[in-house]
Amino acid sequence: WGPKLPVGFSVTSGGVFPSGLAWVDDGTPDGKMFAVGYWGGVHISTSADAGVTWTVQPKPTHDSKCTEACIVQAADGRLVLMVRRQPVSEAARFEQWHSTDLGGTWTAKGVAVLGGKSTPLMTATPDGAILLPYRDSLRNDSHSFAVSYNHGDTWSTTLLNTGWSMYGQSALRPSGRAVLVASSQTRGASDDA
Repeated sequence: WGPKLPVGFSVTSGGVFPSGLAWVDDGTPDGKMFAVGYWGGVHISTSADAGVTWTVQPKPTHDSKCTEACIVQAADGRLVLMVRRQPVSEAARFEQWHSTDLGGTWTAKGVAVLGGKSTPLMTATPDGAILLPYRDSLRNDSHSFAVSYNHGDTWSTTLLNTGWSMYGQSALRPSGRAVLVASSQTRGASDDA
C-alpha cells in the first residue's frame, strides 16, 4: 500500500474501545455509518458523511457490565444491537436491543443467547438471516453459532467444535454462502484458565 492506506480513517471519540462498525441503509445514497464501542457501558456514534464527522447517539443502556457490541440492519429495516454482558456472579450472555428509527431510540429485547463470551460479530444475509458465531462459556468455551431467521426476534444455537476457542467471525461470499472463521486450540499448561 505504500505511504497511503486504501481506506479512510476517523476517530469517533477518545477513551472508547471500538467493537463494531456498520453501514446502514437510511434511504440516502451513502447510507449511515454506526460505530459502536464500550467503556463503562455501550457507546454509539453515527456518521452521515462516511466518517468525516460523528454524532454521539443516546446509549441503549448505562450498565457498565455491557461491553463489546455489534449492530446489523435486519431485512425488515430495523437495527439489531447485540451486546456482550458478563456479570461477575452470573453466566456470560448476549443481550440485544432493537431500533426501528435508525438508532434514535432503542428497545431492550433481553437475553438473546446464553453463554456468549466474545465480541458479538453479526452478519446479515441477503435472505434475511442474521449470523452470530461466538465463544460459548456454557460449553467449555467451545465455539458455537447462533442464527436468527426472524430479524433477531428468536435465535437457535449450534455447537461448531468442542475445542477451546476464542473469537469468531462470519462473512458472505458473492454467492451468498456464509464463511465462518474461528480460532481454536488445544488447551495446554501455558493457556489462561
